[in-house]
Amino acid sequence: MHSTSKFDYSRRTRILNGVVTLLYFLILCLVLYELDRQHYTGEKEALIREHFREIFDLPDSLAEQAGEVLFSTSPIARKVAAERLREQMRAIVEGPSSIFSFELLDANRQVVEGLRVVDPEKPKRLNNWRNSLFLRNFERITDLGVKRERGTAAGRLVARYTTPANYAPIEELTRRYWLIVAWLVGVWLVGYYFLYRYILRPMYNVTSYLQASQASAPRLIAKPSAGLESAYNAMALKALLQQLNEAMSELLRSNLSSLEKPLSDATEFIRDSLYLEWVCLQEYTVQDGELLLRWEVQRASRGRSDLPRTTLLPPMPAEEVFRTESDGSFFFCAPLGANILVFRGRLAEPTSNSRLRFQGIHLAATTILRGLVAHNALRQLISEERSQANISLARSLGHDLTNILSSVKLDISSLLQITRRHPEEISPEEWSILRDCIENIENTARLAQEIVDLYRSFSYIKHPEYVRYNLNKLLEEFINVYKPTTSLRVEFVQELSQDMPDPIIERRLLKLALFNVVTNAMDAFRSNRDNLSDVQPRIILRTRYSAASNTHTIEIEDNGPGIRDARGKLLGRGEIDVIFQFGYSTKSELSEGFGLYWVRTIIERFHYGKVMAMNLPEGGAKFILEIRSMESQEARIKD
Repeated sequence: MHSTSKFDYSRRTRILNGVVTLLYFLILCLVLYELDRQHYTGEKEALIREHFREIFDLPDSLAEQAGEVLFSTSPIARKVAAERLREQMRAIVEGPSSIFSFELLDANRQVVEGLRVVDPEKPKRLNNWRNSLFLRNFERITDLGVKRERGTAAGRLVARYTTPANYAPIEELTRRYWLIVAWLVGVWLVGYYFLYRYILRPMYNVTSYLQASQASAPRLIAKPSAGLESAYNAMALKALLQQLNEAMSELLRSNLSSLEKPLSDATEFIRDSLYLEWVCLQEYTVQDGELLLRWEVQRASRGRSDLPRTTLLPPMPAEEVFRTESDGSFFFCAPLGANILVFRGRLAEPTSNSRLRFQGIHLAATTILRGLVAHNALRQLISEERSQANISLARSLGHDLTNILSSVKLDISSLLQITRRHPEEISPEEWSILRDCIENIENTARLAQEIVDLYRSFSYIKHPEYVRYNLNKLLEEFINVYKPTTSLRVEFVQELSQDMPDPIIERRLLKLALFNVVTNAMDAFRSNRDNLSDVQPRIILRTRYSAASNTHTIEIEDNGPGIRDARGKLLGRGEIDVIFQFGYSTKSELSEGFGLYWVRTIIERFHYGKVMAMNLPEGGAKFILEIRSMESQEARIKD
């Protein structure tokens, strides 16, 4: 379907150009037709009338013979006169004059029998390029009245004539008009040349290039000859730079090992789009005043394998340097942190379009430079964030394990007090307490292991492991582990949809996301402990599935104080999204603000979903985690 559309589009463009060309020359034909019909023919007719007797030297006896035929009372005399008149008519029609038809009409405008002589081929023979332009049907009528003596005309001699041959004034008139025709045609052709060169051909080229850009990157017109093509090149250059910007944005999602591919793709993209014979992208590091090549990407056109060596560089350029040469070569050099970025190459077939292509190369090199600077800055930021995250994880893990061990100490203390006594001295109630302490120690050990496993989930970010798992089962497992860890009497309510397909998920990371959301709710309950005397703390966990959007949803709703900032102010609808930003915390200044940021990362990056939060009108807050089943080829599913 796409190829058919492309074919139809190109065909329509060609048809449009053909129609415009046809109309253009049709107008020329109409102009020449009107020049012939109105001007040339009119002047020729006037010239013939003015010199009629000179052109047509008719004998005076014609009128006498015609009178004898019409008015003689003797049949014999009329017959003799008719024979003579017929001979004269034939001599005139067959002679060199341009009269091709002669006839005698009576008083009733009827042709007298036998007195009509016609040569229908004579106009074709006489009208030629010397005495005519384009119209070869020039024909006029002249007549002579035949009168009785002292009476009105009772008959007419009618002659039809065409353009006289070999008449110098008419031939001179024709030559003058042929010059006018030649001038008009010349002007029209020159006009069409400019029309074709600056409108029709550019329009066809631009539409063809636009059509081709739908399937690939836009390409520049190598030799623009019109403003329309130059305007297209400027537009295409902006589009190319936009695509290059998008390609360079891949650097922000690449680590050092995968940096080569986006740079290689970008370099090849620039070579093909800007018609480069060869191009080379390099990064140098400076050590002890010497330049050492760190990495290099080279791309040459087909049939070329050798590349010129690098131009000598200064030890460290203070700013960007961009030079061009008349042979089409170019050189870009700029500082990249403590290193140097070099971008060099040469145009293929330098043309009048070189200035725009050099401009595009400079902008492309600057775009690559900005992308690399942003990539390096992001890597530095990520390194710093990881260091801070490791510190935060260690602090949080220590805090949680300390709380767990505190409860273990109480159980162990009670256990030691009871076990120091003789077994016969232990009452049944104390045996019950002893069993409870042992169970609590076992549960606490299991809980400690689960807490450690949750914090180990952060290491799974680099190596996710996707499995098909029941979402309701995952929530039940999480609640069974989390519920014993809290000292608050919180009611956990499960409203789980039973009609759901099992999604493919990273269950360890999802548990970590649930842990952070529920922990935030528990912290909100603790911070609002004074107002909980009349309210039973409650956390509701819901699941549902939407077949229309093919998404699974987890809702965590509480009846706590709602989402507030560090000063205790309730956040409005437009302010809540900020809680998912890196480093933002709704708690004290000592909090790093990593928890909800990780929640968003786990949901969006590892499950192609989205996370939302809101304050409820009746009080409390709700978090919505919407995920997709990771059915894609990238998902690694463990059997």
